[in-house]
Amino acid sequence: MPDSVLPIALVVAAAALYGAGLRVVWRGRSRSVLPAWRVACFLGGLLIVAAALAGPVDGLADDRFSAHMIQHLLLQMLAAPLLALGAPLTVVLLCMSRTARKRVAVPVLRSRSARVLLSPPFAFCAFAGVLWATHYPAIYDAAASNTGLHDLEHLAYLGTAVLLWSVVFGFDLGPRKLDHPARLVLLFCVMGASAVLGLILSTSARPLYPYYVDAASRIGISALRDQHLGGVIMWVSGMVVVAVASVPVLLSWLAEDERRTVRQETRAADNAPTIGG
Repeated sequence: MPDSVLPIALVVAAAALYGAGLRVVWRGRSRSVLPAWRVACFLGGLLIVAAALAGPVDGLADDRFSAHMIQHLLLQMLAAPLLALGAPLTVVLLCMSRTARKRVAVPVLRSRSARVLLSPPFAFCAFAGVLWATHYPAIYDAAASNTGLHDLEHLAYLGTAVLLWSVVFGFDLGPRKLDHPARLVLLFCVMGASAVLGLILSTSARPLYPYYVDAASRIGISALRDQHLGGVIMWVSGMVVVAVASVPVLLSWLAEDERRTVRQETRAADNAPTIGG
């Protein structure tokens, strides 16, 4: 079976399941429960997954470290936040009967294990741990040489990134929503994790991955320059994506402060004594 068949099949299956769930969610409910823009985000995320794992980038990633970094960027920094914005867990919960939600889903989501797994520290550690561990040369070369390990690596990238971005957005996972300062701190930590690793890769004095040294010699490029380019891609793109993601968080924070100020002023005006009263 060609390497591209499995990713395409999984993407199609995910789209079909999401669509089936969506029909159940919208049946008898207002579409504001899951607006169309969230659906578009989820489908856009699936398209990016397909492009990353079954498009030209995947072919180039077999021989070029820099192309592999672009592949990881597509999965972690573009597809994952879009999939998280699609609120897949919300779709699952709304497809369940009221009894099932009460007896199964709510107890599970309120359990101690769920609080740990869906907490910001765990989400960040899972994301950063997978990112750094898979770039250890021995682990990286093993995954690059083994299709099964490579697929597992991509699944780990996507899964931990979706978890992280869901916690950042704070509407689909977790017992509590993060306040805006905590979201910005978490985004800053994400930027630091990718930027530091990218800096190490882009300033190393020697190639770190024998697999790409062999591949570079076959196609006639410099393995060290290709590694430096890949490090720069990780470093710069991570900073850009996180900076862009910080903008709506800041705007939401300002809007919330403005609403709070208006409520306080309205309350003060209602409680103020009237002249002649």
